[in-house]
Amino acid sequence: MADVQPTTEVATTPAAAITPAGAPGSVEEALVAQVEFYLSDSNLPFDKFLFGLWSDSFHKPAAVITATAVPESTSSKLVKHADSKHDRFHQGWIPLAKITSFKRMSGYLEPAPTGLGGIDEVAKALEASTEVEARKFGEEGQEGAGWYVRKTAELARPVDVLDRSIYAKGFPVEEPKDDSEEAKKAVREAELDLQKRMENWARSLNAGKVLSLRMRREDKPATGDRKNTVKGGGKFKGSIFLEFANAESVAKFLAIDPKPTFEGAELEILSKAEYVEIKRQIHAPGTTKPAPGIPRQPGQPFNKGLKAYNAWALHLIGDKGLPAEIVPDQARAGRDDKKRKADDGPEEREILFDGVRFTARRTGGEGGQVEIIDEATVGTGEGGWVPGKLLKFSVKETGTPASDRINFMELKSKISPIVKPGFIGFPQKEDRPVAGLPGSAMAVDAPKSEFPTKLTAPPTIGVASATPAAAPADSADAVVAQASFKEDVTDEIFEKIKSEFGSFEGRTLTWTRASPEDERAHILSRARWHAKAAFGEGRGDAGGRGGRGGRGGRGGARGGRGGRGGRGGQGGRDGNKRPRRD
Repeated sequence: MADVQPTTEVATTPAAAITPAGAPGSVEEALVAQVEFYLSDSNLPFDKFLFGLWSDSFHKPAAVITATAVPESTSSKLVKHADSKHDRFHQGWIPLAKITSFKRMSGYLEPAPTGLGGIDEVAKALEASTEVEARKFGEEGQEGAGWYVRKTAELARPVDVLDRSIYAKGFPVEEPKDDSEEAKKAVREAELDLQKRMENWARSLNAGKVLSLRMRREDKPATGDRKNTVKGGGKFKGSIFLEFANAESVAKFLAIDPKPTFEGAELEILSKAEYVEIKRQIHAPGTTKPAPGIPRQPGQPFNKGLKAYNAWALHLIGDKGLPAEIVPDQARAGRDDKKRKADDGPEEREILFDGVRFTARRTGGEGGQVEIIDEATVGTGEGGWVPGKLLKFSVKETGTPASDRINFMELKSKISPIVKPGFIGFPQKEDRPVAGLPGSAMAVDAPKSEFPTKLTAPPTIGVASATPAAAPADSADAVVAQASFKEDVTDEIFEKIKSEFGSFEGRTLTWTRASPEDERAHILSRARWHAKAAFGEGRGDAGGRGGRGGRGGRGGARGGRGGRGGRGGQGGRDGNKRPRRD
């Protein structure tokens, strides 16, 4: 143990779907294990980003959630906190879209057999969990509407973590070929693959249920204009901590004979308690060994380096599990905002939307500009976005009082057996200018609708034409709505829609296909929205920021406990709130 150095311990990944059975679980089981880990007692209070979201959900729950009536009966064991003004039913919910935006989760949105197909399928898979629950709040088109997920039990302080963990060293370390971003990205991808292999390795040992697998990284030293050391932002040290559900699993792991190897390489394996004691003797020989059963306290002399985020140690959690309201340092944020934007270099994220992968780049840091790389060609050609998923229809009043709203949700429900719809409704609010493509000269006012629209209707989908789409010539006084679908609308399906939905609720509907230009503009507008969401921009209901890197669980390459980078999401600051995902 002469090579033991004072290094940073950072969370790397849960052992997704690691079970005593040894064999890899199904895609659904892996998904459930991953989400359970994110919200577990072993991770949530030590993940600054997720804990912030979770805390906000108690003190500032989304309006779409508080507007939902509390069920008369529920199987939930959660009890209202005496000091809280909100009902417990409305608390603890984190947007599921935020969770699925993490790099480790993106694969589950891919089509089967590698993924589940979409967020609805992800939510359905979570029904099998006893530790988390998913629920859909609001109606499509309503601000903040969508799937949310929360813990089914109150947060509890982890105990005996030291006795339930082991230390292992000897795993391969990837080195970048040079200082280029491409080389660094290659290392991150290689470490993500390594992480998955280590999970399979841990699964195959049959020692017991693994709660987390944490890769250990050096701190990234301050350089240049960056004055502060980034915890866990440095090089992977080739060692991990495995946290088991109980101490008996540690004893079983250490008793494996012959000693476990990884891909043929010998490993140095100790209980974490033994590792910490050796470290204490090397770096703080004059200190007293902590008594058994007494948890280590922050600030002990042999605890070198920066301290990992710990909501318990920061007294951000009450005795009953209620998180404190976290108030950001607004003064400092405002003071450093310009410098932070200037210092932040370009960031890139890989996005998967409607079966097409593309790369988005943000410049200027938080609140900066987000663009799609090679936007003009993305999604075109073989393997690109499938055309024929966008229809338009004029809506003409034929006797129904103009004050009555057309029930687009009902229309959507009735069309669903024929073809799965994404969004059906008016493409803009009344008196709202049509949003054109970048560089277009389109800036006309939208025609007023005779049908009142919801105040929470989604923003306009820009089109390339110089004027809004006109209604057919024989539909005077009609207004134009649009319907996007999650699958190709074949000619046969199109004719069936026209035949069965030529009228609806006393109104005449005249259906047409969107032009290729309009459909391209529509799909790009949705792709831009997903690109902004990946960086935590563009939605006002969920907050967010990207990139803490290294954690293969979520990708990226920058700091934080667990080094979770690539965590964009739906939150944001620009007020462009579009909760629909078509």
